[in-house]
Amino acid sequence: MADKPICQYVSPEGKKCSEIDMGSGYCFWHDNKFDKGGLELSQKLERYAKRGGLLQGLELKRANLEGLNLVNFENHHGYDLSYSNFYRANLKGAHLFNNTIKHASLMKADLREASLHCCNLESTNLLGIKLENTRIDNMELGEQLLQEQQAFEARRNRAKEDAEDLFLQSEEIYRLLRKGAENQGLFEMVGRFTYKELRMRHAQYPRFSKRHLISSFVDLLCGYGEKPKMSFASV
Repeated sequence: MADKPICQYVSPEGKKCSEIDMGSGYCFWHDNKFDKGGLELSQKLERYAKRGGLLQGLELKRANLEGLNLVNFENHHGYDLSYSNFYRANLKGAHLFNNTIKHASLMKADLREASLHCCNLESTNLLGIKLENTRIDNMELGEQLLQEQQAFEARRNRAKEDAEDLFLQSEEIYRLLRKGAENQGLFEMVGRFTYKELRMRHAQYPRFSKRHLISSFVDLLCGYGEKPKMSFASV
């Protein structure tokens, strides 16, 4: 009997999937054309993870993953869900402690009452996420959000409208993160996200405009009130 064809997915890190090809060239988990909207996949994904399936590059747009428990206590780094697509996925109440979800999309995902404690979300799209009662302490976002990186790149390329839109998206994301931190009583994170939110707003002002100059002065003086030591140092 001829060997069954294997999924063709290879992650940007060179990791290959060993699941059976469904006929599209990809397995169920890596096929971006298979509509998983509304499918209840929490238990199936948990079993797939426990048997060592490749979790990078998952295509789970609009999937129902409510209550998902992906906590890997046997691995110091948790599970690696990088490059995965969770656009509009239902992750309400999901346990994702210590997982890596880099270069992925959580755009408009429902993460209410979920745990992102100690998760690494660097360069992941967080636009429109729902964070009510979500545990976000010790979450790693890197120096800049995905849209923030793209905004500065667009500015360097003199793509003014693209840059303004991306700065606006960045401001919105930092606002969502700030509110999520406020909800959890994480006041140090609140201060950091508030400062970044205002910096993204500042980046949208026309250079040398009155608003831009006032914003620059307030930032220099006291970091928009989030860095009060600066004001004492300037006296």
